[in-house]
Amino acid sequence: MHVLLLPVIWFLVRMSMIYLLHVYIEKGWVAANYRQKNIPVGYGTVVPVFLCIFYVLWIQLDGSGGTAIVKTGGEVLLCSLISLVGWVDDRKGDRGIKGLRGHLGALQNSGQLTTGMIKAAAGLLAAAGAAFTINDGTLNIVVNTLIITLAINAINLLDVRPGRALKGFWFLLFLSVCFGSVPPASWPLVLIVSTITVAAAPDDFNARAMMGDVGSNTLGFLAGIFCAAALPFSVRICLLALFIVLHWRAETSSLSLVIQNNKWLNRLDHVGRKT
Repeated sequence: MHVLLLPVIWFLVRMSMIYLLHVYIEKGWVAANYRQKNIPVGYGTVVPVFLCIFYVLWIQLDGSGGTAIVKTGGEVLLCSLISLVGWVDDRKGDRGIKGLRGHLGALQNSGQLTTGMIKAAAGLLAAAGAAFTINDGTLNIVVNTLIITLAINAINLLDVRPGRALKGFWFLLFLSVCFGSVPPASWPLVLIVSTITVAAAPDDFNARAMMGDVGSNTLGFLAGIFCAAALPFSVRICLLALFIVLHWRAETSSLSLVIQNNKWLNRLDHVGRKT
């Protein structure tokens, strides 16, 4: 019966999006998108809020318990921490400082500890905490920490065009489900967050709102956990290599230009978009 919560989640997220976008505009929580049009930024708050509420409700209805559920609940708490740091960065962050080199440069040149650096440190700590709950062994923990940390930043890097961050999350979710074995205790998270993203997609794809760090951090963290918990070690190593290449290209060139200059990536990037 708890699966029947999914359409309820979809409906409530859709209604919340309508309300949130009006509130964000009234409060001036807007930013220029890639077309230099000011739109609400930070709608990704719906992800951690509805995830926490409905995860607790799902577990209550399911009557689940045990160590696995406790571990998954801990991951939800860490996810909430990441979301909070992302929210602060959305509201207080300096949009003129971009990339790891930019934040490190601000710290080195002027002693400025940016919200981006705080976000990166929080992401690393949360990733390490989650990695300890997934696999035993030093090598597994290190690899999983890196995967989760880089997944957080990867989804963040993609959140510069309509729908791109959501597609990145769905791609990692696809890898976890089709090429791995998702632990039973993680399926409520998978189903709930998938429903939330599908419900929020119309506003993102149509450039009516931007997810913001609060959303991209949350989705990246969850995607990283799903991949770390589900994928065999060899596939995780390949994924880690992919993340490293992605981040290297982001630091040395524009990911948007890379996507635009690749016929297949460009087509995929425009699927579902009207702008």
